[in-house]
Amino acid sequence: WGDEVEHGHFLTNRERFLHRKRFCYDHIIRCTGFVFDTSVLGGLAKKLKMVKHKGAPKYPKISATFEAVGLKNMYFLGTNAHS
Repeated sequence: WGDEVEHGHFLTNRERFLHRKRFCYDHIIRCTGFVFDTSVLGGLAKKLKMVKHKGAPKYPKISATFEAVGLKNMYFLGTNAHS
């Protein structure tokens, strides 16, 4: 068990297990920013109210039911729902 090195790794499975406190990850993905792209909404984008972060629009403003403020029957989930 564990003496093979998997593709993309430099340690065997056994070494990764024994050193799991030191090597507790396989990959690191840096997500350094997010900006909501209103261009996908076309003309509806003008009706969408945005929440500002550090002075710039960042997220669509939503109600407690995740409905966009200013656009009836438009709902947002995931990262867009952080407002």
